[in-house]
Parts: sequence; structure tokens; C-alpha cells
Amino acid sequence: MNEETNDDILHATNTTSQGYAIAVSMFSLAYALFEVPSNWIMERYVRPSLWLSILLFGWGALTIGFTGVKTYGQIVGLRFLIGVFEAGFYPGTVAMESLPYPDLR
Repeated sequence: MNEETNDDILHATNTTSQGYAIAVSMFSLAYALFEVPSNWIMERYVRPSLWLSILLFGWGALTIGFTGVKTYGQIVGLRFLIGVFEAGFYPGTVAMESLPYPDLR
């Protein structure tokens, strides 16, 4: 957004297109690394409804954090953390819907 006025995230953080592509790929890396551990935590330690609430709160807070990004490192870090929090969401919703007992949700 606002690329024509040079008021976009690439210009604000002095990031190249290649650097931004790397930052965006951090999401996929984190998603792949943390999908299994996230679901393992949900299955063994935290009930799905609570775990999904934690994930959604963290994901939302990190997404709002993009409003204060000033450096390339912050972009990479936020993209990675968003991937971490989003990794368990889809499998978590599937698991929650497939639970046989409503009181375990």
C-alpha cells in the first residue's frame, strides 16, 4: 500500500524486494516447524478451547505489532512469530470439532 508515495513498509524499513520475500517466507518456516508441537501441547496439556484462545490472542497482538515496525529485523521477527502462533490454529479447530465429548472443549 502507498507504494507510489514511498510510504510503504519497504521504504519505511529500507528493505529490498528480496529481503521482504525472505521475511514473508519466515511465516512458512515457522508454520512448518511449530505445527506438530502446537498440536502436541493442545492434546496433552491444554484443552483446545483455551489453546485456541491463546493462539488467537497472540496472533492478533503480533499482527497489530506491524504498525510499529521500523527495521527489517522486526519484520522478520514478527513474520516468524505470526507463523508460530498460527501453526496450531487450523489443526486445533479441526481437533476441537472432532472431539466426541462437548465438555472437553
